Amino acid sequence: MNLKSVARCTRPSFHQPTRFLITSRDYIWNQAKEDLKLQALPALKLSQVLINVEEFTVQEKAQIAYNHLKFGDQTRQFRQSVKPFLPAVTQGAGFLPEVARRLGEQMFTTNLHPTHARLIEFFESPEEFLVDTISQMDSESKAALAVPFLVGGVARSPVADEPILQAAAAFGTHPAAVRAQFSRLHDSMLLLASDIEGPYWKYKHPTIGDAFSRYVVKDPERLRMFLTGAKAETIAHEVVCPGVELRGSPMVVPSNMMALLLERLAGLSSWTLTSFMSYRANTVFNRLMLERRPELLDRLNYFSTPIAEDVDVGFLVALFRQGLLPEARRLQFVEKVEEALLESADSSFLTDEALCSVVTAEEKERLLKLGANEVLGKLEHHADRVRREWNHDYSPVSHFEPFSESVNRLTALCAPWIDTDEVRFKAKQLIERTTDDMFDLYEPPEENEKTAVQQSENASTPLDDLFRDLDE
Repeated sequence: MNLKSVARCTRPSFHQPTRFLITSRDYIWNQAKEDLKLQALPALKLSQVLINVEEFTVQEKAQIAYNHLKFGDQTRQFRQSVKPFLPAVTQGAGFLPEVARRLGEQMFTTNLHPTHARLIEFFESPEEFLVDTISQMDSESKAALAVPFLVGGVARSPVADEPILQAAAAFGTHPAAVRAQFSRLHDSMLLLASDIEGPYWKYKHPTIGDAFSRYVVKDPERLRMFLTGAKAETIAHEVVCPGVELRGSPMVVPSNMMALLLERLAGLSSWTLTSFMSYRANTVFNRLMLERRPELLDRLNYFSTPIAEDVDVGFLVALFRQGLLPEARRLQFVEKVEEALLESADSSFLTDEALCSVVTAEEKERLLKLGANEVLGKLEHHADRVRREWNHDYSPVSHFEPFSESVNRLTALCAPWIDTDEVRFKAKQLIERTTDDMFDLYEPPEENEKTAVQQSENASTPLDDLFRDLDE
């Protein structure tokens, strides 16, 4: 939190400096309120001005874009070429003041061809353009950007030698040249801020750090830097363990870096971590991670219906395939499948071959016989249950689709024990009769429409006049 970074002005009537706390982050403001003791300063509490960027009017967004372009370092030719498209750009959903700032600086628009489509893309996918910008920077600048990345986002000033040496070695340049780049990149890619511990360098905007992470991960030779400096969530979405093949050519972490990968990912939320373990990890990683965080197996205590769509099914299947699923957990899963079948007529486990492999042939036959007797033999009971669970603003036909699919699936697989034609006819008649009755109570939601104020604003804002002298 940066409580020292305040703007000052002099008020003639009091001849005392006035301090302002300006931040674009809710969490900084919430923490600052505690340190500022607003209860003891009623005037300060009453003087708060909270600005939500999402609530800016189109006119205000246009003025922001105008200011950044008019007073940035773009050439007159560039401003002239983008001017016709700015009214549409500022009305787009992706408009952000920080991206407008980048549009006003040549550093960020090297690869931007000023067309309507590319300008929309510039605002809606700013990280892609940042990655291109970073890739074209000189080695010294890249190394300077690597320093905050290597130390968790905050590099105390004067910057210590170790991260500079590491960054210089990674990009093949001299440490002194790297240190000299901080001032050059100040207020564009980097920012010299200050807090109660003193000055420090950080990224001008969090998306710059994210873009640098994406740039680094493209080079396998800088893998250690990526594993050291990237956010744990980013690592979990960009790498795979040896032996794992995944579309998109993700970076493979070799076995000699497994300890570093384990260390970086161990603190992730259980959901994010088990997702990585399900699709990107090998047996070695998963065994070591389970030793470190055995509570991850507790995610297999419960499964929602349809079971095949539960978020932890992939985790269960991966552990079973790798021989890491305890037999007690497997048997517990079979019990959950049976419970879902009897209580919710859920036969979705039969749709996934990998999931079905967790169940033995004997268990599968027993479950199918239960389905024949307790689901197909009690269709009226289950149809009544499905109807009771209905929300009146949801289409009756759509509401019954999962039940209908489950019944059809069971009917096909339970042929040895039932008359399939009779069951299909009975189920079809029952579902049609029930949904026809439900349509009398159906309340389709009304389509949301823009308010008259929004329509008026978007239709009549004179944005062309605002940008009239942009290229003068």
